[in-house]
Amino acid sequence: MRTMEQLVATAPDATDLQILATARREFSTKGFHGANMDVIALEAGVGKGTVYRRFHNKEQLFFSLLEWTFNGFIQFLETPERPGTFRERVERHMRRARRFVKENLDLIRLLAHERSRISEACGSDELLDWARHFHRTMYRFWIRISREAAAAGELRTGEDPELVGTVLGFMAHAVYGDMILSEGAFTDRDFRRREDVFLRIIEDGLFVQGGHDA
Repeated sequence: MRTMEQLVATAPDATDLQILATARREFSTKGFHGANMDVIALEAGVGKGTVYRRFHNKEQLFFSLLEWTFNGFIQFLETPERPGTFRERVERHMRRARRFVKENLDLIRLLAHERSRISEACGSDELLDWARHFHRTMYRFWIRISREAAAAGELRTGEDPELVGTVLGFMAHAVYGDMILSEGAFTDRDFRRREDVFLRIIEDGLFVQGGHDA
């Protein structure tokens, strides 16, 4: 199996993308262990040998699917934010996060519900390294904008922006937690209500409007 570094460095071509899109439907419908490589090849319109030459086995195909799906959001987290108040920047982030979660809820739910079985099959170290990479990127984003908020006078005096950013990263990760763990369907209003609560917690707790302590 390719390492995380090799997966990130390999850009998928059109055939890869067709296989990955088909694999996503198969994994989301049947779960990790129920998914079948022969069915994926048939529905992708390619030979079984093509799938195995490109991905070798089901574990690597699933790992490649994770990287392909999450890479765009990771790049967004790593891109310097446009200027704005802390609230404006958080709102932009939450809109992007909402879109990502809505578009990928099937795969995110699969990860949440079958994490231990997937870890065992894919190799716990590989999956753990990938998860750490994603979470470190997310926490760095929140630490970065918290430091910039402190420099702009938006963070209350005496608060440690690095600690604040770390805690906010954990909180942001949990905003859609109940949606991920359930099997139900959710509307835009359901997403926005959770985001509004998150923003109110921030503004009424650590951050002050106008950029200065009351």
